[in-house]
Amino acid sequence: MLASVAGFIFCWMIFSAINTNTSEEIILAGFGILMVFAALFFYSAIVENILFFITKRRGLFSILLTHSTMIAIMCLTYFYLEREFSLEMCCFLIVFISAQIMGFKYQNKVHLRKIKKGENCTV
Repeated sequence: MLASVAGFIFCWMIFSAINTNTSEEIILAGFGILMVFAALFFYSAIVENILFFITKRRGLFSILLTHSTMIAIMCLTYFYLEREFSLEMCCFLIVFISAQIMGFKYQNKVHLRKIKKGENCTV
């Protein structure tokens, strides 16, 4: 979650530096980016947990499937809206997915450390 927050702040700063002129635009851009990140975060959390339950926490399959479907959803949204593919949105998606994967690796590292110590570990 902390990695996603850092990714959100990074994306907001970059977008605000490039595409905004007034303080109202900066606030609206931040709100829009926050909503996109929140939707992607909840989508990835739900889908990954369901896939982890089905595959019994094995492998990288759950992460790859979740994030590839997120990319597909974003592409289909752009095709449906009949807009040109925005480079900023592509960068936001890359930052979000990278932050999610870093958070997943950290979560697994903590989980394995608890198992080695013999603690009761529930996710």
